[in-house]
Parts: sequence; structure tokens; C-alpha cells
Amino acid sequence: MAIAGFNYKELAAELAKQAVALVPEDIPMPEKKYIITLINNFCIISGKSLNDDPNIKFDASQATIITQFIGEWAFHKSIDLIRGGIPPQLRDPIMQKLAFAIFEEAKLALIKKLPDEQVVNLVENKVNQVFGAEIQGYVQKGAITPEQAQNVLQQSNIDSMAQKENEVVAKFSNKKILKLVAMAMILKKMPQEKVKAILDSLDPHDVKFIIDHMKVENLENKIDKSIVLESLYDIRRELPEPKEINVEKVMRKLNRAVSLSKPQVIEAVIKQERSNVKNFIYDQKFPTLSVFTPSMLQIISDYLEEKLNDYKEKPSENK
Repeated sequence: MAIAGFNYKELAAELAKQAVALVPEDIPMPEKKYIITLINNFCIISGKSLNDDPNIKFDASQATIITQFIGEWAFHKSIDLIRGGIPPQLRDPIMQKLAFAIFEEAKLALIKKLPDEQVVNLVENKVNQVFGAEIQGYVQKGAITPEQAQNVLQQSNIDSMAQKENEVVAKFSNKKILKLVAMAMILKKMPQEKVKAILDSLDPHDVKFIIDHMKVENLENKIDKSIVLESLYDIRRELPEPKEINVEKVMRKLNRAVSLSKPQVIEAVIKQERSNVKNFIYDQKFPTLSVFTPSMLQIISDYLEEKLNDYKEKPSENK
């Protein structure tokens, strides 16, 4: 059964399109075309495999993550092979092994529902392990020299790009970097499930920066605390103000739903609820705002109204 909302062909085309603008200037045009084609082909193959496998229960987001891992690492490691002087006929077998290893490692990590940071680290470690083993294997076969192997293993396009990106950001957006570093310091001390929820809501490029800085030992001792506090204050100011809840409107809406419901329906809906909720419905003198905050009242009212409407839509249970 196909994964709902997962169009792997469009995703592959988009990742290849993004790569066009990112290929370094020192890469010749024929090699640039090779990289773009490689990304598109690998992403289509992996995306189709995920989409067509009846045993995989991933959603579109999870399938996209795995495909993106393959596309991104295909981009970086093919550049490392080209810059390292590895002959064209040896590149495809290496890249195929890498793509398969990434696919399996990322798939297993997502099945286990590991935190984002751990998934990123596992995939990166697997890439380095397989890449190094393949290069050393060619040395042993006499296909490349030890000097060529050393040269290619010293290449790291992903680190070069990260360094350049950080230099640009540092030059033009120091405030943003400080905010991300401040977030990294806070997230280091938070439970994993909350960290994941926050990271999932951020830009992927920012997520990588934050995760990298969460790994920095004693990060909190390397930055002036007053600067961190100022950055956190800026973040708070940029967040939207919580929506004001009109308590009177909430109560009118709920009272209307209750008044249109039969007593036996109301009883059936709230019989398993806590005493405060029952009193809230039945006792006109119940001190609502002393017991519930406006946000709690909104949640409870929406919940009860939905339950009442659901129950009324089941005539066989409402006799």
C-alpha cells in the first residue's frame, strides 16, 4: 500500500534541483551532471522501495527523512570521491553501497523511534564506516594507491559547507547564531520527547546547527550568560502572544450544546468524568474560574461539546 502524501518522484526532483545550486565551483560540468543524476536516481530508487514495501508502516514524513538522508549524503560523498581523484568506474559501486547502508540504518532508527539527534549521528557514523571500508578495499585490490585513499578520506564536503555557512552566518547574522546557541543550551537540559517536538517545528538547517552545538561540552561556560539571556529574551519577544480566550463566549457555546441535548445523553457523556467536570455541568453555582483557568475551560468545553455531538449522532445508543 502506497504511503499517503509521499510523492517520491517529486521529492527526488526537488532534491536534485536544490543540489544544482550547491555543487561547488571547482567541480567540472560533466561531474556536476553526474552528481545531480546520482541524487535523482538514488532518491527515486529508495523512495519507491519505501512506498512499495507492504511491511513498512512509515508515514510521509518518515519516508521523506530517509530519502533526504540518501540525497544529502549522495551529494557530499560523490563530491569527496571526485575531489579525491577516484576514477569514475569505481564511484558507482561505492555510492551504491553507501545508499543501501544509509537506507537500512535510517529505516531501523526510525522504526525504533530514536531521537532526531541519535538518528543523525547513527547515519553519519554508518556513512563514514562504509565509505572508509570501501576505499580501503580498493587499496587492497590494487585499484587505487594508498596515497589516493588518504587523499579521498581527507575530503569532507559536508564539513567544508558547514564551515562556509557558519562563516557567512557569523558575518551577517550573529544574532541568529546566538539565538540558536541559546536554544541548544536550553534543549540540552530538556527531556528528549520535548526536544524532539521543538526540533520538528524548526527549519532543518537550524536543527543541524542546534544539534551540533548540543554536543559541545561545557557550552554554557563558553558564552557570556548575559548574551544568552538577551538572546532568549529576543526569542520570547518574537513568539506570538497567546490568543486571549473569551470565557463568556466559551460558556455560551457549551450551554447551547447542553441545552440541545437530552438529559440521558448528558448523563451518558459525563458519567465517567471527574467530579469537577460533573459539577461544572450540573451545578449553576460552581466556581468555574476558581477551578479552571480560561485555557483549561476552553479545552474542557470543546471536549464536552464534541462528545455530546458524537453521542447524538449514534441513534442506536441514544434511546
